[in-house]
Amino acid sequence: MLMLLTIASVGVVTMTSAQLVDLGPPVLPDVLSALLDAYKPLLSGFAQANLPATIGNCKEANAPTNCTDIGNLYDVKNTFYRVKARWISGINTMRLDDIAVTFHDKDGSMALTVKVYFAKLPVSLLVEACAGVLGCATFLDTTKSCCGTAKTVTMTATAKCSERPPFLHSFVVGNATISPGIAFTIDVFGHTFKVADITSYIIQGVKDSVGKFVATQGFTLVNSQLQSIFGDKVYCSRSSRDADKPPLSPVTMPPTMTPDAPATTGPPNALQTLKPGTPTTKV
Repeated sequence: MLMLLTIASVGVVTMTSAQLVDLGPPVLPDVLSALLDAYKPLLSGFAQANLPATIGNCKEANAPTNCTDIGNLYDVKNTFYRVKARWISGINTMRLDDIAVTFHDKDGSMALTVKVYFAKLPVSLLVEACAGVLGCATFLDTTKSCCGTAKTVTMTATAKCSERPPFLHSFVVGNATISPGIAFTIDVFGHTFKVADITSYIIQGVKDSVGKFVATQGFTLVNSQLQSIFGDKVYCSRSSRDADKPPLSPVTMPPTMTPDAPATTGPPNALQTLKPGTPTTKV
């Protein structure tokens, strides 16, 4: 397997997995962000092939196939109206746009910000107008009112690092937001209902399905790739790597010796220094 390592301002270096293993176990925080960025197309394709197309109440309103049934996303009724979000589709149009990873220096635990793009996220929305004891009549039954196309969901998450396979685990999604926001209103017998009221429920459905996928199949894929590149050992922090290295043996220097002065022979006719009392000869 060939791996492209990009080094800032240097260029791209092609190395084999065996060569990378020969370099010794890497510090995962030093390499993971670059690897995840390189693997975004692979992860996106894997997600599209394995995520359900639809989540929600799969029994109603001709939910698209490959549907995971979790019941209605939202169902509220009061005196004047009933609003029901039955399912959301387009989950399998997900594209991974960005993963930002921040590591804890002590143990390599991670805080992640994940941005995923959906080409479409139509919601099956039923709105009924109600008149007390007279009952309710369908006011709106459509998938075109919410939530449209081109949505980006940003999720925060945490994960943990292990120095033996599986290297990444315990992925937990925290908050999630959707952009552009869902904002339109309908009027039912003079009562204005903001569809934004159901935004959090739609986000929760997306967050649950995507988060579950990443924590299971997504991490399984990433871990298998990491293991194929680096073998069965990584370090979760630099301090862990430094602690694992054997200390350097002290080097004993030989005693300082005073070298003998080398004998010198001056060139012919050179000026010689004479010892005191040595007779001189005048020429």
